[in-house]
Amino acid sequence: MLWRLAVLAAWFGVLYAVVSIEPDDETPYVVVGIPLTVAVGVLVNRWWALLAPWLITVVLTAITYASWPGCNGDCADGDERGLVVIALLIIFAIPATLLFGAGVGSRRFARFMRRLDKTAEQDA
Repeated sequence: MLWRLAVLAAWFGVLYAVVSIEPDDETPYVVVGIPLTVAVGVLVNRWWALLAPWLITVVLTAITYASWPGCNGDCADGDERGLVVIALLIIFAIPATLLFGAGVGSRRFARFMRRLDKTAEQDA
């Protein structure tokens, strides 16, 4: 299980590095992030991996609220911290959960099909 956690940490590290290199361009995030996230889902092959993006989002949200001063009584311009959380959900947590699910599900489906094929060969 420890190696699976290391793979998830490396996955987030790669995504963080890609976003850090080009913070104003989403193309590298999409081009690298989508296949990487599916591949990590296939490799980890555990449904609990779908919780990883949500745990990371909670940690990043806590960091955002702790480090961002907010509106300090004058909220005429609004408090942008909520927008950061919504962006994390839309851009990171929800897509990553779906892509991890696709990776884990595809590996489990392939295993199911192999077992089904072996059963059919034994019955024949």
